Amino acid sequence: MMYIVVMMLVIFIMNQFALMRNHLESIVAERTQKLKDKSKLLEYKTEHDDLTGLVNRHYINKHIKGLLSNQNIDNNRIYIAFADIDSFKKINDDYSHDVGDEVLVQIAKVLQHFCNERLIIARFGGEEFLLCFVNDNIESVVGICNEIREQIKTIDLNHIDTELQITISVGLVKAHVDSLHKTLISCADDNLYKAKNNGKDQVIFSY
Repeated sequence: MMYIVVMMLVIFIMNQFALMRNHLESIVAERTQKLKDKSKLLEYKTEHDDLTGLVNRHYINKHIKGLLSNQNIDNNRIYIAFADIDSFKKINDDYSHDVGDEVLVQIAKVLQHFCNERLIIARFGGEEFLLCFVNDNIESVVGICNEIREQIKTIDLNHIDTELQITISVGLVKAHVDSLHKTLISCADDNLYKAKNNGKDQVIFSY
């Protein structure tokens, strides 16, 4: 009889330990998953713009440098474009910064439709967006830039009681074998200001 009682007690204790172990394992797994989720969220926030959801300057700079240093990618297939909202300061001044933010959000929605493994688009800062293409065909790249430009002109802002038409200017440049990241950015920026000075709402490209 005593033997049975002892065995039952041992079994009970072992079961309790098993339950405690399972409970602790569950807690550890849950906390580990939370840490992973927080890490992913932190990584996302580090690489994305809060307002538009597009990747940010940090991410696109790293991406371009990676492409230029990748021996498996011909630099002649890399194109960089700066896109800037025309008269954005006037939009903020005349309609409010809230409307300006809404313009940025709506433009980002258009841009996101064009993003894929061969075209990364970032909010570079303020009203500027940076586009990085890997493409074999300059006509295709220019065509995409113009398609983006035309689609942005059709953005409907009637839900915020304004008939404002949005336009962008684009400066586009092609990389070369010895191209540097900063040089490409600078050249694209130069072409952007040529587009601005030439009447806005257009794409200026140079090799």
